[in-house]
Amino acid sequence: MGILEGAIIGGGIGLIVSLALLLKRSAGRKKLVTSLANEGREVARERLDATHPALGKVPLSKILQQRERMAGLALVGDVDALREEIQAHDGPLTAHAQVDAIAYLALVVRGEVEEGSQGLEALAARMEQEGGRGLMLVKRKVRALAELAKAVAGTPLIPAQRLRVESVAGEGGLVQLLVWQALGLALRAEGKVAQADGMANKVRRVTRAYEGEGSP
Repeated sequence: MGILEGAIIGGGIGLIVSLALLLKRSAGRKKLVTSLANEGREVARERLDATHPALGKVPLSKILQQRERMAGLALVGDVDALREEIQAHDGPLTAHAQVDAIAYLALVVRGEVEEGSQGLEALAARMEQEGGRGLMLVKRKVRALAELAKAVAGTPLIPAQRLRVESVAGEGGLVQLLVWQALGLALRAEGKVAQADGMANKVRRVTRAYEGEGSP
């Protein structure tokens, strides 16, 4: 097998794995959203704990799972748990930074805009100072979420920043819902009412859990 053929096969396998993970996150999101709508927050929280248990030390293999947990805590509105778990997270910086970035954005979406925005900015700065060259993609993702948090607080996103934010939303699952909700708030803060309404409708087609306080 030549190098080109190997690269094509490897790329195909990677695409299949990525699609499988995306479908798995979508299925998990549907189950949690349905539980929240039909059984209430307490039962939904129990489901979240069962499928995405809290971790102190975050290994590289659990980054996606724990990011979904943080977005799930936002969905059920457990701000105290978000704060507690941010403080408890440990392990490789590249792992817990990606998880904490979602947790801080969750705080922003749930009305703790200053706290979440400041936390994200500090986290992005730390990643840029301490992260190696191999973590460039992680740095960009964390910085994109920090920019999104600032936009909710009133600093508009420029087009390039919005593209980076939307790439994070492309991960699907509960993280996608969280980013959509934050983007709706940012557009509202910028005075782009029609776009904010459109983003709110995207979220509403999946869940109404964010409606009320903090909704765009």
